[in-house]
Amino acid sequence: MLARSVGQFLHCYKMLECENGPLTLLGISPPFVLSSEQAVMRFVADTPGAIGYVSLCNIHTKIDVLLWVGAGHVLDSAPDYDCHK
Repeated sequence: MLARSVGQFLHCYKMLECENGPLTLLGISPPFVLSSEQAVMRFVADTPGAIGYVSLCNIHTKIDVLLWVGAGHVLDSAPDYDCHK
């Protein structure tokens, strides 16, 4: 895979096909791409072991937050932010 161009890699990854067969047989599977942050939240809430990322103001109580990230660094706790501005 390293000897491929970026375009070849992306094509291979998107199609899940390489000369050795589907990437899933190699233990690699692409992330799901969902249409909205609400869809990400539903998917994470309904899928055991799933993770996703959403903006602070879209988090709801059915989800456990694993990591807070702000301005390029990891935060110790949830940022103090007014989502109703």
